[in-house]
Amino acid sequence: KDLGYDVEATGYFDEKMLIAVNEYKEANKLGNTGDWEGVIGAQTWSVLFSSDAVKKVAKKVEKEIKGTDQPIAGQDSNSVKGSKYEMIERLKKDTSLGLSKSKKDAIIDMATVLLDEGYEPEFIAGILGNIIHEGTPGRFESSNYKSNPEKKPGYLKYMDANHDYRNKFSGKTLTEVGIAETYSLLKQLEKGGYEGKFGLGSIQWTGGRTMKLIETYIELYGEDYYPTAAECRVAENRLLLKEMKGAYNKSVYQNWKSQYSGCDGAEAAYGAGSVVCKEYERPRYADTQAIERGNDSKKIYNIMMGK
Repeated sequence: KDLGYDVEATGYFDEKMLIAVNEYKEANKLGNTGDWEGVIGAQTWSVLFSSDAVKKVAKKVEKEIKGTDQPIAGQDSNSVKGSKYEMIERLKKDTSLGLSKSKKDAIIDMATVLLDEGYEPEFIAGILGNIIHEGTPGRFESSNYKSNPEKKPGYLKYMDANHDYRNKFSGKTLTEVGIAETYSLLKQLEKGGYEGKFGLGSIQWTGGRTMKLIETYIELYGEDYYPTAAECRVAENRLLLKEMKGAYNKSVYQNWKSQYSGCDGAEAAYGAGSVVCKEYERPRYADTQAIERGNDSKKIYNIMMGK
């Protein structure tokens, strides 16, 4: 920020931070020289603490996805800002959910983005209560059903038989596989009407929705790129917002508001978890899953609210 970049130290890697990092990289002629994700290369390290680092005239970066700019019901904008920080901190400190680091990073970033967009904590808890049952940002659905082969979906059998999915993609990440190879596979599947398909990312987008996801990655990073875990979270949160404000606004968000607007916080969170499961995620055994995910959404809501 001292160099004029339009960014705040918020503790999470959002789209605004990504823009600032890329501008800094270009201005100082830096490449991706680190050994691996999170490791700063020697060239970058020398520039970071140099008085010769190129400054930038601060300019306003307009968000491509505009939120409602409405405070959470019953609170003024100042209290929303304070409570948002507290909710995120409670999620960060929680250990009761037993989440992996990658899964926890995913829900924290997603919660932060959704709070910034003005969504209610109850609805956000409903989304997070589903995410913990789904995938991880940037990770491909596994086709390894060795211990229970009878449960392996037909579309994954097709992928293994026709596209060597098990060896090339199954359980791997976009950081390993890259955007270009994934896009090439999806174009082949699109021509065949998605007889073969696979889940990808935190929502486990499948079929035509997976194509929309990889197109979102391409919009942000280009085709010839291997995104980091943090960059995967940025891309997937962007698509989630697009879907919630577009194709799924009526069937998910408005549906939830119409059914649960009069309920208390925990019950509204349960309802959000159920609606998101049935109308957005649509897993197998959705009715049973909706109950489990609704209950987990209540737990997450109570964590967020410090109960």
